[in-house]
Amino acid sequence: MVTRLFSTVISNQSHSAITAVWNLNYLKLSSVFILIFALSGVIAPAQEDTLEVRIPDAELSAETQYRFAQAFFEAQRLKSIGNEEEAFSAFMKCAEINPNHPTVNFELGNYYLNEGNTAKAKEYLNKALAVDDSNVWVARSLWEVSKREFDKSAEAEALRRLMRLDEANPEYIWEMAMVHLEMGEPDSAIAKMDRLEVLLGPNTALTDQKIRIYLDEGDYASAETLLKEAIQKFPNQSEYRGRLAEFYKQLGRKDEAIQVFQEILEINPNDPRAHMQVAEMLFTQNKVDSAQYHLRKAIGSKDLGIDPKVGVMGVFMQLADSRPSVLPFAFEMLDTIISVHPHDPKAYVLKADFSIRANRPMESRNLWRKATRLPGGDKWVVWQEILKTDAQLAWWDSLQVDAENVLELYPNQPGGYFFLAISHLERQQYDEAIAALEDGELYAMGSPELHQQFIMELARAHHLAGNYDESDDYFKQLVDRNQYDALARNNWAYYLALREEKLVFAMNLIDQAIELRPHEANFWDTKAWIYYRMKNDERAFEAIEKAIEYGGSSSPDIMEHRGDILSALGRMDEARSAWNRAIQLGGNADRIRQKLDALQ
Repeated sequence: MVTRLFSTVISNQSHSAITAVWNLNYLKLSSVFILIFALSGVIAPAQEDTLEVRIPDAELSAETQYRFAQAFFEAQRLKSIGNEEEAFSAFMKCAEINPNHPTVNFELGNYYLNEGNTAKAKEYLNKALAVDDSNVWVARSLWEVSKREFDKSAEAEALRRLMRLDEANPEYIWEMAMVHLEMGEPDSAIAKMDRLEVLLGPNTALTDQKIRIYLDEGDYASAETLLKEAIQKFPNQSEYRGRLAEFYKQLGRKDEAIQVFQEILEINPNDPRAHMQVAEMLFTQNKVDSAQYHLRKAIGSKDLGIDPKVGVMGVFMQLADSRPSVLPFAFEMLDTIISVHPHDPKAYVLKADFSIRANRPMESRNLWRKATRLPGGDKWVVWQEILKTDAQLAWWDSLQVDAENVLELYPNQPGGYFFLAISHLERQQYDEAIAALEDGELYAMGSPELHQQFIMELARAHHLAGNYDESDDYFKQLVDRNQYDALARNNWAYYLALREEKLVFAMNLIDQAIELRPHEANFWDTKAWIYYRMKNDERAFEAIEKAIEYGGSSSPDIMEHRGDILSALGRMDEARSAWNRAIQLGGNADRIRQKLDALQ
């Protein structure tokens, strides 16, 4: 998008001022003159207290001139009191008397222009221009017409006319440069800007615009030359050095970029942006020690806002996934950010994100809670992380309290209801869970994916509450709505297997799920459990081995089921090994030990 630079620098004169100039040029009358005119019927010679009138059409009779003068001054009087409609009618009467009068045509043209009728505006303005093509105000109005019609060729012609009338006017030169750009003529635009710079002297706005044009055109050599020239023109401004360094960086010329940033640091050793950029490039070159020095300077600066610091720490977050050794330095920087920006919630949220990646959920939760107590930090996205962490820590009582707090703040946020329901489900408070899910479902309908999760949890809650018909109804909704919903089919099949009901139908459901996602360990576990409930232990073992093949050996539930199936097959030593593994993985130790004790 092209910026109209001079629109706020060079103000246009009003139409009343324009008209005043026309009046001085073409019709200079006084009350004395009108009296003489009315009495004599002829144009009076100029006198000390009179103003002369110049009627462009010298062939008008004295009587016609008199009628015209009366009509014209009535039109001007009506216009001066703001009665535009009657003034327009009066000017039209003037045009009937003298259709070639430039002031009248100018007034009529501007009236139509203000009404949005650009065709009629052009008609009258061109009549005025035909009488005197040297009048700048007619030319400006025609320029305005061209802009309103989005006619770039006409706008270029209007601007060329204006530049002939006032060749040193910077507004016209700049606007002509903008028109060249919009017409796809960057070289001509640059030429106009060069001309403008001769008039105005060194100008950062012009330099910036020319650099953008060169970059947009892919003329990197010219952009580089101009940046270097700008550094010479404005030696006390580090901005152009910074832009040259960024230019080198974008082109992959990192050594040159670092050199320019170093020049900036020689001028201002505490420039945090230069330190930040140098640090980022040095890290990519694996020059860790030097990079850390510059990053400490940038992060510790109070002259740099928090957002660039958040951005660079985001790079560290990605790096930490593959190189955990960077975490100690990252946490040092995070603590510095908090010390420099103690009242900004972003500082605490940023450290919380790192803490959760470092498997410090309690620390993360405390940091997120600090963020919510600061201005601007009490946001749903922060509370959502607190709720997720409560669930991760299995702090069901805290999850309930936090979810209820969230719903006071965000009563239309379905996530609050969802986590509240989870807190009740995990404590076997099924009626409360169902009530929360039913309330939240109303707010989740705007998101098909989220609404599906609510229906799934309602199906689970009703199953756990023993409301099997209601559970089946919700699962049926999910299956009927989406033929590709493998998870709904698996879950419904598994609950039917637990209830030992409709096992053939359950097998059909799980076969559909496996067809959709054939390498899902949990689905093969469900199939195994259906066979187990059917007393088909051999087929159950084949299915549970598929679950193990697809990663089920890390699941305590799948390992427990494997032990159950092996026990049914009489393979007790293998069953004991599977059950012990399930306990190691965090399975229900009390229940599994009962099975182990039964083997004694």
